Amino acid sequence: MRYSFLAIALIFFFSTAFAQSKQIQHHSFEVAPQVTTIKVDVVGNYVEVNNWPGNLLMVEIKAELHGANDDILNHLFESGRYLVEAEAQGDTEILVYTKQKDRKPLKTKKRDCIERVHYRVFIPDSFTKVNNNLWTREVEAEVPAPSEEKGN
Repeated sequence: MRYSFLAIALIFFFSTAFAQSKQIQHHSFEVAPQVTTIKVDVVGNYVEVNNWPGNLLMVEIKAELHGANDDILNHLFESGRYLVEAEAQGDTEILVYTKQKDRKPLKTKKRDCIERVHYRVFIPDSFTKVNNNLWTREVEAEVPAPSEEKGN
């Protein structure tokens, strides 16, 4: 019985000593009909860019901290460490980018923290991949409606 209690106490100690915090956030942005180009300048441990149905641009941010608690991770999200913006560059282009590209290593009083940040960028399926950082689409020119007047 004494060894069972000791084993349970050790398991609890090691599971809390090296805590892992994880949080996922989603951000969506409108894509105007005249936009023909989306440029992606997102920096993280892992960045994936794919098409998806619909006409919104969406970014999923998944951050994991090993060796820190949930409060620290919440603070990092609130302070904008992982923030992604989508900014119009003229009428036909959108730039999607991370606000903080160079993130200094994290440390707590007791140890260094391991930080992993994964971004998944979902681009409307009307866009075609040129490369992982550039997506384009052709916008149909407006054709004037035929006149209802008939010539004699």
